[in-house]
Amino acid sequence: AGALGRQGRLKNFYTKLAAWLTLLLGGILIGGGLVLHAQVAVWHHIRDEVDNTFFLWRGVGKLTFLFQDETTKAALALHEIPSDVLREADRAAWVLVIVGAVVALMSLAIRPDRGTRA
Repeated sequence: AGALGRQGRLKNFYTKLAAWLTLLLGGILIGGGLVLHAQVAVWHHIRDEVDNTFFLWRGVGKLTFLFQDETTKAALALHEIPSDVLREADRAAWVLVIVGAVVALMSLAIRPDRGTRA
């Protein structure tokens, strides 16, 4: 019958599955946080580029918004996002990364039984 038996092997399988799923969830949370960090960095860059544009061209761009290409429309729209929103999005990204790291490290604590020898 072996050292573990059928129920012991089944329990080990489910324990390994739980550890794998916990690691997967942690990785997804970390990845989501990093993607959000990248988006916030792009938003900051776009805001800086729009701020550095000559005010007259910015005014013309706003007046002729419907006739602008999609990139210019996106830049002008993203420039209107308040700084508080960007700060909160950055904070949310950090929370996702930290919680994801904690969940991923928790997967190391989930260990299958080693079995007892009779």
